[in-house]
Amino acid sequence: MLLPDGLCVPSARAIELDDKPLSAFITNAVDSVDVTRIGVKRSIQGQPVALFHCLHREVWRKELESAARCLGIPHDQHSTRKPQKNKNPLGPWVARSLAGPVTAAYTESMTEASVRALQTIRDFSMLKWYVIPLLALVLYIYAVEIRKARASRNWDPVLAGLTLFGMDLFNETWNGWVLAISGHSALWTTPGDTALRVLVGLNIEIMFMFAIAGIVFYHMCPEDRTEKILGLPARWFWAIAFSAFCVLVECVLNAGGLLVWEYRFWNRSLAGIWLILVIGYFEFFAAINIVLGLSTIRKKVSVIGVMYAVPAVMNVIGFGIMGWRY
Repeated sequence: MLLPDGLCVPSARAIELDDKPLSAFITNAVDSVDVTRIGVKRSIQGQPVALFHCLHREVWRKELESAARCLGIPHDQHSTRKPQKNKNPLGPWVARSLAGPVTAAYTESMTEASVRALQTIRDFSMLKWYVIPLLALVLYIYAVEIRKARASRNWDPVLAGLTLFGMDLFNETWNGWVLAISGHSALWTTPGDTALRVLVGLNIEIMFMFAIAGIVFYHMCPEDRTEKILGLPARWFWAIAFSAFCVLVECVLNAGGLLVWEYRFWNRSLAGIWLILVIGYFEFFAAINIVLGLSTIRKKVSVIGVMYAVPAVMNVIGFGIMGWRY
């Protein structure tokens, strides 16, 4: 007889039960589990039972109790703890969001990709040395642009870079809020290998890319704002073209499992791809065109300041006040 299938990793700990009652260890074992993979092995009448795992204590408890029922152990023998009532006055859906990833209320309906991302969220032990040269390259690009701006008094390349990066921070923040409030999944999740996972949908490699993407877009656009391509103003043509290219890259990442899309309206399909195009990317390049079209440097800087202030306030509320993990 096999317990529910699951993945076992080399680091998993196996608990050998042999023919001991399952009820004898559930409470102590569950209390000792944090966010980790636990392997459980049991042999019944010489029949080996496969290893399985889960990612937090309450799910493990449910798996164990389900296994106990399969093994013929009466419910009153293995159910050793009374369920705790939700003490959050704001309701169970908020409790699921307020709790950290180690609690059942937060992860009970969460996707595997979301749990994987939260396991290593902002874990600085994951840092790798290649982050240093990438950071140096980004700083070099901005240093060159700032030097040119001082000479020409044209700060638009730097402002374009800051605009796109600020828009991405806003998108990544509300995407994290989707996970926290729904308790299920963000619109996009990056659970794969990274040198640092900043948010569930944002890693440090993506940050470096978006830090310079606005500058790349600026230099692709012609200086003459009246120039047209295929009947469209050139800057808006390139906004569409850049958005389409970025979505194509995301589709490749999604196909490779590095970028996970959970919802039907935000997926690699004819129905779902348009929302990714418009909200995921076109708004970035549209924001650059709008900001650079303002009449004074003061107006441009003020709008960019708002772009950074909004996600900053949202994260103060999400992390500091609500206690969310995303």
